[in-house]
Amino acid sequence: MSAQQLSVIAYDEGGSFTTNERQAAMIESGRQYSEWSKSVVGKMWDEYQQRGKSTEGLKEILAYYKALPAIEESRYGNYEVEIMLQLDVQEVDWPEFNTSLLDMLANEWKPANERKDAAGDEGSAKGLGNEASPS
Repeated sequence: MSAQQLSVIAYDEGGSFTTNERQAAMIESGRQYSEWSKSVVGKMWDEYQQRGKSTEGLKEILAYYKALPAIEESRYGNYEVEIMLQLDVQEVDWPEFNTSLLDMLANEWKPANERKDAAGDEGSAKGLGNEASPS
């Protein structure tokens, strides 16, 4: 049965379906969701391993939730906003940093005239408070 049909049965309040039929519809709906979620998680994992992000998987999740019957969709609250935020983060190309934390700490212990500031220029490191003040 489709998600729409299962939803009609599971959430029936008119007495057209027995309690057992409603429960069976909920169980089947849960089984279908579980099957779908395993599939999409596998796809997202593969995509992440290949590309370093899972944009297409998030888009598939968004499409799935948008296709749910309204009563089912209401169970998930702000899912659309949360997925859109995740998509925005996924689509940003973050800069790569060439300095490790260890390099930054080692730079702290160098004499002031040998330090590199954040831009990589030689000279004193501003704002570190390690320089001797001229008297």
